[in-house]
Amino acid sequence: GTGLKGEITGLAAQVIEEINACGKPVLSLDLPSGVDADTGRILGTAVYADETITFGLPKIGLAQYPGAGCAGAVSVAEIGIPESAVRTAGVNTYLITNEDVLYRMPERPAYGHKGTFGRVAIFAGSVGMTGAATMAGEAALRIGAGLVKVGVPESLNDILEVKLTEVMTVPLPETEARSLSYEALPAALEIVGASDAVAVGPGLGRHADTSRFVKELLRKLDKPAVVDADGINAVAEDVSILSEISTQVVLTPHPGEMARLIGTDVEFVQSNRIETARSAAERFGAVVVLKGAGTVIALPDGEVWICPTASAALASGGSGDVLTGMITGLIAQGLQPIDAAICGVFLHGRAGEIAEETAGNAAVPASELPIIIPAAIASICSDE
Repeated sequence: GTGLKGEITGLAAQVIEEINACGKPVLSLDLPSGVDADTGRILGTAVYADETITFGLPKIGLAQYPGAGCAGAVSVAEIGIPESAVRTAGVNTYLITNEDVLYRMPERPAYGHKGTFGRVAIFAGSVGMTGAATMAGEAALRIGAGLVKVGVPESLNDILEVKLTEVMTVPLPETEARSLSYEALPAALEIVGASDAVAVGPGLGRHADTSRFVKELLRKLDKPAVVDADGINAVAEDVSILSEISTQVVLTPHPGEMARLIGTDVEFVQSNRIETARSAAERFGAVVVLKGAGTVIALPDGEVWICPTASAALASGGSGDVLTGMITGLIAQGLQPIDAAICGVFLHGRAGEIAEETAGNAAVPASELPIIIPAAIASICSDE
């Protein structure tokens, strides 16, 4: 239960092992024994339940791995806790539901046109990484953005012209390594000026001049931005840049990028994902999306949202580029960055679940995910 402290040993550990080996259906009440309610850590050993009925409210440990993997199907039993007591308890950690996403999604009026649904600018790609630019651009379109432009190194533009049809490409000055150079900054700012939301980072590479381009672009941005991948790696070289940005920023690190950003290791990040994301959001004044199973979204004021969806089908290179495009596309359609992050993360996870239902849980090529986005959106409407 919620009061468990310390590692399980002795007779209790033996009983848990017997339960896991018994071959019978297992029902856990409140929490599977051995799961830390606040982090999802397994304290020595834990019951692997087929179903968990938790009391009053969902527990964080049921939505964070490895604990989430012990819970099976989770439902909440009301036990008479008044809503007023919940409100006054200072609860600021929430589990994303279909309803949370549905009421946040942008409207699609019948009289709308491509300008109505927002303009996206994405700066992405380098030699060997044109796929990142492609997937981010296609995902922004599939989530509903009206116009999408991708700024890419000039020698790669012809390749992107072939890979992308509806997404517009803009050739920009490049380094000798065929990544965006600092000289691309004036043209990039022109593109930003005609856009509603910006994404920086997918597949940019880590050339010194590219990092310089990223840092100066972020300093001069006046549109909300999503910073991912090599954009985060550039920021990690000097995190003080984040305090110089005048616009709203969403950071979307995977655990390795988060570790570089805050100067620690992946083990520390994964040991308490919620507090890591919450601390980073407060420190950097940004919405932080810590990717992984049970993705954590944190706000600077300490509020946290946890995505309940998780699928091994998403475990392939490029999946994060798709998420970047989705969140940016939603911001361009008028959503606040936090709402775009909540909707984008949930729908990304739902797309993974749909892929798993149709193709199994072996990693699905990330290039197939944008095609599934409309089905993911339709699924939350049908579940209403």
